[in-house]
Amino acid sequence: MSNNRRVVGYLLFNEIEVENANALSGNLIYGTPSITGIKGAFHALSRSFLKESKIALRGVLVACHDLKVLASRSENHKNYRFLQLRQGIMKKADYESVYKKGAAPSITESAYCYMKMSFVVEVVCDHDLDAKEKQALTETAYNRIQRQRIAGGSVRLFKDKSKVAFIEYEDLAAVTYRMSDAYVLTDATDELRGLACNHPEKTPLDILIGICSTTYTPNQVEDKTIWTSKRLGAGLGWLVPMTIGYQSIAKTFDASNIKNSRTGPDSDTKSTYVESVYGLGKWVNPHKLRLDNELIDAFWYYQHKPENSLYLVTTKLN
Repeated sequence: MSNNRRVVGYLLFNEIEVENANALSGNLIYGTPSITGIKGAFHALSRSFLKESKIALRGVLVACHDLKVLASRSENHKNYRFLQLRQGIMKKADYESVYKKGAAPSITESAYCYMKMSFVVEVVCDHDLDAKEKQALTETAYNRIQRQRIAGGSVRLFKDKSKVAFIEYEDLAAVTYRMSDAYVLTDATDELRGLACNHPEKTPLDILIGICSTTYTPNQVEDKTIWTSKRLGAGLGWLVPMTIGYQSIAKTFDASNIKNSRTGPDSDTKSTYVESVYGLGKWVNPHKLRLDNELIDAFWYYQHKPENSLYLVTTKLN
């Protein structure tokens, strides 16, 4: 992008329903899909816009209205188990070459979820958009978001074109009224640092696990046993451990050097092996962000730190 590009408005994707999204984040967390998967969907959408115009998409605000992990349990006291899906239907020739006659496709072991989310995305351009450009952008976004995978899930088709709207730059605060029943995902790095300072005996991983755990302690009062509960980070809001990016664990390779690379052998994009980086997020009522003038701080951006081989999604714009 050229240096003279600036935010000229926002695209609102309101109450978008996504089925069979990936509910696993890294190898430790399940629930809300990873912010890397959500941000990646709009990055792909932005690249499709740039092929036809000078308009791009940048930061993404994420608001969750509803989320259901596809899991079940046979009894109330037993653990939940993820509902598994079979692989897609194969051509007859492929099926007979892989499976014996009469065999069923294998189970894909993963975790899926249904989610209803709203997204506010920064529209970046080197000039202010006129009415015709805004209408064309909105219509294109309406058509393409329904074909776009979000965190591996399929967007449920919708006919209501008002679900995708262009928001003027100065009207950002007004979107909170369309997300009244949702919670906005924000960065809770400051809360994580505060907990680390207050509990120097704990590692960052201990703190993340402690936030997810509730400890019950029995106290004997006269002839009665009273149980009290305790959770790390209580009183700091709705904190959630989350995957915020990746760290390279090997050197970078040309696409032609890695077999079956998604970028393809003819691509200029390099690849590397990575491990997930974990952080802390916080779900906040959008009206609180509006009243505190912190809505602009809830947008998520890519951040690359080559000196540490980090590829992150943060609320800090480079």
